[in-house]
Amino acid sequence: ELIARSQRMANWLLTLQRPDGSFPGGVEHDKSESSIFNTAQILDGLLAIGIRENNTTYLDAAERAASWLTDRQADDGSWTTNLYDVECRTYLCHAAWPLAKAGEVNHFKRSSEYRDAAKRFADWAITFQTTNGWIEKWSFKLGADDDEINTLHTIAYTIEGLLEMGFLWDDEALLAAASSAAERLLRRFEVEGVLWGEYDNQWRK
Repeated sequence: ELIARSQRMANWLLTLQRPDGSFPGGVEHDKSESSIFNTAQILDGLLAIGIRENNTTYLDAAERAASWLTDRQADDGSWTTNLYDVECRTYLCHAAWPLAKAGEVNHFKRSSEYRDAAKRFADWAITFQTTNGWIEKWSFKLGADDDEINTLHTIAYTIEGLLEMGFLWDDEALLAAASSAAERLLRRFEVEGVLWGEYDNQWRK
């Protein structure tokens, strides 16, 4: 039953994929801009079911999505268009991670490019880490004049993406960056007995 449900969901997602390989950022069949984050999260699901079922339809769709993500990347490793926020945010480590997974699918023609693109983003992201483990830009920032919203949600996205890419490549720098941030959260939990929904750059609620 669960497998059948996952197949129905994947088939529905295929109806949303655009000719360039991307997926929209809004609701079903609207005309919203294609989304880096949404495309990456759907890529993750298509890879999972495509590999499990050895299904070329899902894998072909995943390959097109990975190519779109790679082609939209800036030279420094960031993404500057098709974003939810006003500028690129480091929480998109959670978008780079599926791209890194696509880089491990050897029969994808551009697999090495996918891996390199994911690594460029991860390396870009960790340049924003400060000495106390905090990573700048892992917040929501919806407008140029808006305050940054450092939610636990996006903090966890960043840590998880860095951690998983670090494990995938045995990359000590990424693992160290993820561990440094995670250890600070663990310490706050030990002291306060709870994880708060938002923090400042000194790990205060």
